[in-house]
Amino acid sequence: MSRRLERILCNTLEYSEEAQDEGIQGSIILRFLVDIDGTVNNVAVVSGPKELRKETERAIKKSGKWIPSEQIGKKVKTYRIQMITFRLKE
Repeated sequence: MSRRLERILCNTLEYSEEAQDEGIQGSIILRFLVDIDGTVNNVAVVSGPKELRKETERAIKKSGKWIPSEQIGKKVKTYRIQMITFRLKE
C-alpha cells in the first residue's frame, strides 16, 4: 500500500467500537475501477469479515483521486485489487 493511501485511510477509516469489542479483525479485499481521470468507481468487497466491509468500502470511495494507469502513453481504466487489514492493539 502506498504511503499516500495509507495516510488517507488512517484519516478516513473508522474501526467501529462494536467490531473492536467483539474482537473482529482481519483483511478486507476490495476490487475497484480507477478511471482515466483517477476517480474510483465500481467498488466491491471480494472477501473479509462482514462487519468491516461497509466501512472499508466507504473509505476507499472517499480516498480521492488515484493515479490512472497508462498503456503506450495513454491513460486507461484499470481494475485494482487492494487489501486493507484491521488489527486490534495488543
